[in-house]
Amino acid sequence: MRHNKNIKMLLAAGMLTLGTWGADAQTVLPNSWNKTTADWNSNNNWLLESGGTFIPNNNDGTEFTPEYALIDNGGTANISSPIAEQPLAAILGNTAGNSGHVVMSSGSLTIDGLGLTGEDIPLNNGQLVIGLLGTGTFNMSGGTLTTTNGVIASGGIGGQGTFTMSGGTVNTSGGSTFGTSGGASAVWNMTAGNFNQLTGEIDIAGNGDGSSGTLNMSGGTITIAEGDLDIGGNGNGTGIVNTSNNSSVTVGAGVWVGLAGTTTA
Repeated sequence: MRHNKNIKMLLAAGMLTLGTWGADAQTVLPNSWNKTTADWNSNNNWLLESGGTFIPNNNDGTEFTPEYALIDNGGTANISSPIAEQPLAAILGNTAGNSGHVVMSSGSLTIDGLGLTGEDIPLNNGQLVIGLLGTGTFNMSGGTLTTTNGVIASGGIGGQGTFTMSGGTVNTSGGSTFGTSGGASAVWNMTAGNFNQLTGEIDIAGNGDGSSGTLNMSGGTITIAEGDLDIGGNGNGTGIVNTSNNSSVTVGAGVWVGLAGTTTA
């Protein structure tokens, strides 16, 4: 039996309002990247718009008020060491015409709700969004990326997202989508590394009419432990999968091709 989808999207705005379980929506404010190219793990490279304490190299275990990491100024954050503090979400390329980029060569980054429990758990926490309404790129050659609510490339209308893996490990839950909304275009290039979808499914082109998603895979492994691999999505999206060499895809449930869209595989 096909699993129900639960694709979660973030909203593009100066602040992010997230739904909660049985409670009022919670306003989450950004910590914005304020450099061109620099180290993620440096306090001076972030503008604390909310007045909170998002300090990426703080190792004292303290929590911070709900905030997300926003790179929307065309800049690039480099990750080469473990990031102690965990943002609620990370958005690269939040607004149309803007962009944000991350290059990860080693170290670790965890994107989670950190400290939010009970009624305060946002439905959309724990996401890496690569290109919401703007353009985003995430280039990964090493290290470990952990997200508790998926990797979303091209999450909004017209968003452009590129996720490139040439090494490293991704551990994610909750479902991942490459090309979500109308006019959104996502590319996933993979030559090495391990992408582990621990729960949920992976969609190559999601529910939006006119969305497109392309997976170019010439190495590495993709493991979907429990869910489906959907190519083409439910809303007239276009999904393309190109595999070659020693690439490996393991799917725990089923593979759905062209469910309501167009597929090339």
